[in-house]
Amino acid sequence: MLKAFSTHQQCYAINLFCVYQLSRAHREHYCDKTGSVLPVEHFKLPAPVEDAFKKDVSLYAVYLLTYLLILTLYRMYTIFVVIYQAN
Repeated sequence: MLKAFSTHQQCYAINLFCVYQLSRAHREHYCDKTGSVLPVEHFKLPAPVEDAFKKDVSLYAVYLLTYLLILTLYRMYTIFVVIYQAN
């Protein structure tokens, strides 16, 4: 006699199988010494924002230069306003 599984039990079994496949792929990547097996994205820890900026120095430089440009323009504007109001 075949037993009918509920939808919840079927979803649980599918999720368990997916986790098993992910963990097996992660184990293969971990044991690989050649670097040919790609890492599993599911098990990667999120990097802090500061580390992302450290890795991408060019993006950080663009933000820094933009900030300095805006700051310089603002200072020039305030000096111009002070000179204009004095005359």
